[in-house]
Amino acid sequence: MIRFKNVDLGYTYHTLLQNIDLHIKANERVVILGASGSGKSTLLRAVAGFETLQNGEIFIDSKLASATKKILIPPHQRHTAMIFQDLALWPHLNVADNIGFGLKMQGVSTKQQRIKVKSLLTLIGLEGYEERRIDQLSGGQRQRVALARALIISPKILLMDEPLSNLDEALNIHLREEIIKLQEELSFTLLYVTHSKSEAQSIATRTFHIEERQLKEIDNMSN
Repeated sequence: MIRFKNVDLGYTYHTLLQNIDLHIKANERVVILGASGSGKSTLLRAVAGFETLQNGEIFIDSKLASATKKILIPPHQRHTAMIFQDLALWPHLNVADNIGFGLKMQGVSTKQQRIKVKSLLTLIGLEGYEERRIDQLSGGQRQRVALARALIISPKILLMDEPLSNLDEALNIHLREEIIKLQEELSFTLLYVTHSKSEAQSIATRTFHIEERQLKEIDNMSN
């Protein structure tokens, strides 16, 4: 599903990650652990097609998506969706319009948008919230809206950038369970980055830690 081949990531005069050689299979839940500034978010953005590689290649579905200094498959053609740490929900749009935005950009009819939005709201437990404003939602509800907005376009790969870091512990634990449930039910590949070992342990089928610009697999962390 995702193949990193001798990938270096970073900026012109600073390399964050070196010589990444990793194969993520379809429907895996892979978590990348690392401190702030270690390159976790840059890794996700490279998979999404928002960052170029200093060196190496990224394959998605066996197709060369990125190579050294080149983006060969643009973001909208990679079958990925990304959830940012701040969720990036639009405050001027209600819940339904936030969730349906991706379908609108794809030219899906308003009727089909409503049907799919309603279905996802049921799936995430927010039935009847279509007209709510974002500022009327709790932190957990906003997280669910962000999940639904990402999943409505049926991505093969979901990229999550420390999405639960601003939640209290009880809600954090509950939403980890919800993420696993959705991943298993909808069968997408999950690439998740965090600084929390407990999140990694509860979510991942495989976990990697960033140490000295390298990705090192951690044993005995999977479910």
